[in-house]
Amino acid sequence: MALLERLRSGSAGPRGAEHVAAHLRDLLAGERGFASVLPDFGVRSETKWGAPATEGEPEDPIERLRLELVRNIARYEGALGDFTLTALSRDAGGRVRFLLTGRLRSSGAVVRLHLVFDIWTRRVDVTEART
Repeated sequence: MALLERLRSGSAGPRGAEHVAAHLRDLLAGERGFASVLPDFGVRSETKWGAPATEGEPEDPIERLRLELVRNIARYEGALGDFTLTALSRDAGGRVRFLLTGRLRSSGAVVRLHLVFDIWTRRVDVTEART
């Protein structure tokens, strides 16, 4: 299976939470023009920080970013089913924190991941959430 096909399906076989976290980190943190499947992630006008909302989009830039993350996770991470992404906080350093909760399609196990988006660098870090 080619790399792009594996990225689109989210898996070449059953995986655990650590594999999902690594896949999302690779998917969302790739820089434009270098190992990037999402060429303008976090840059497009509807999610660019401070840009006006387009018609039908929420005014809140955190909610626009959350929706963009949801669309890309649903499209590229096939191992997760029935997931939710909740915005947790934004700190003074420009980092927005999200909690991703979902079930692995292969085993039904619950996955909880923290996603941290840096609004200045547009970098995303993904780690397992400890309960």
